[in-house]
Amino acid sequence: MDTILQDMQLTRDYCSLGHALRKKLNIPVSYPLYEAHINGNTGIGFLTKDFRQLIQDELNIDHVEPFISTFSKYAELEEIEKNGLKIVIDVSKDHYLQRRYEERKARSEENQNRKKQGLEYGKK
Repeated sequence: MDTILQDMQLTRDYCSLGHALRKKLNIPVSYPLYEAHINGNTGIGFLTKDFRQLIQDELNIDHVEPFISTFSKYAELEEIEKNGLKIVIDVSKDHYLQRRYEERKARSEENQNRKKQGLEYGKK
């Protein structure tokens, strides 16, 4: 049980680092990014895929991997480190990511308009 609690705390810490880096670079969480790598020098090993998935969902990043894997040669890397934890994020942008961002933004605006009009899902 302690390992699960430690992994969840690490997950929260990595998410906080990722949010801080996005804020520093003025990249909203609604803008998708391709990948991030996290260090495993935590004393308990690498986070499992399930915990990395939580980080992916929270930070809107397609892939979160341990540092043992490599980035694309076209990656534009930014990193942040605190208390021995480090996250490196590929912040490069392309037309595919821009389109996903715009689609998400349009859905959000549509939902806000529905909410203002008092419409509920499934009702006409």
